[in-house]
Amino acid sequence: MQINELQFRLERLGVSSRILHLRVGAYDVDFALNKAATDVRKDKDVPGFRKGKAPLKRVLAAHYRQVTGKAFNELWSAGLRQVFKQLEDIDQPLIPPGLDGDEDKWPRPAYGEMLEFSVSYVVDPMRVADAMDPSKQQDRDPLMDLQPRLPYHGAPRMQGPAGPPDIGPSMGQGVPQPADPFGSSE
Repeated sequence: MQINELQFRLERLGVSSRILHLRVGAYDVDFALNKAATDVRKDKDVPGFRKGKAPLKRVLAAHYRQVTGKAFNELWSAGLRQVFKQLEDIDQPLIPPGLDGDEDKWPRPAYGEMLEFSVSYVVDPMRVADAMDPSKQQDRDPLMDLQPRLPYHGAPRMQGPAGPPDIGPSMGQGVPQPADPFGSSE
């Protein structure tokens, strides 16, 4: 789901804590509620109607908690996905934030109203420290961010996707090297 009217504000609390305040527009809330009510209408019975034939207003009245919970989950995940694409590298979460607490305490979307909610999460303090240290800015290799972190210090680092250059794909035997077309000076 793409949210058209999304506003956010980021609070930095200390080195590694962030609070993200999101506000979703009324049009997007209405769209999410209609989509959730349509999905629930297919699965649930509404008294007086055949399955899948009840008006959306009746579905919302009969299954209010399920429809609003499903709409909130959709808005929450789509909003976070869009905002995290826009944030700087140092503000990206270390672990993706999850919905905490009881579902009764979550904000309930309503037709024609904006939805506001906040998410707190933790960022990688080492990434923040590297971004703040001007001496590491020149030495930092952008390709190092793509490599997986070592589980502990001193682990051998693999070179390339096939491992060290002396171990080839054929059961540990050396990889045959192509002939040097220019001749070697050795």
